Amino acid sequence: MAARAENADAAMPSQAASGVPSVAPRSGAAGSSGAPLRIGGSAASFRRARRGNFVITILFDVLDEVLYLYMWVVILAAVVSTLVSFGVLDTRNRIVWLIGDFLYRATDPALRPIRNLLPNFGGIDISPIILYFIIMIARMLLARVYAAVEFGNLHALLL
Repeated sequence: MAARAENADAAMPSQAASGVPSVAPRSGAAGSSGAPLRIGGSAASFRRARRGNFVITILFDVLDEVLYLYMWVVILAAVVSTLVSFGVLDTRNRIVWLIGDFLYRATDPALRPIRNLLPNFGGIDISPIILYFIIMIARMLLARVYAAVEFGNLHALLL
């Protein structure tokens, strides 16, 4: 028993030397030989060691997906609006009207404040482009906040 414990201590490299945290096997686990349990690379080992932040990961992923989908809704609203204004799509068609109305109702609350701030450019509406960039910036900031919360690295918040 004592020799086995010495071999296990000699086989486990220090966390600082290797840079990869290892998870020690549970006593009585199947196949536990005293050697450290390695799970793939460092990222998998890190995820295995920090299982408590799973809910935070889900929340950030859902928020990111909602922003991503809204970005596509803004793009579709701009395309449909352009096609309707050029007469390519006829709003007398019920399906075209329903899709256009949904896209208008989904994007207008976010586009209206931007349109109020912009000067008049004639018939050109660049507010969807500005909203697209705002959503992209929000997604980048969300990724930085997630990295700061999940990994405890405040350096990720610095620009």
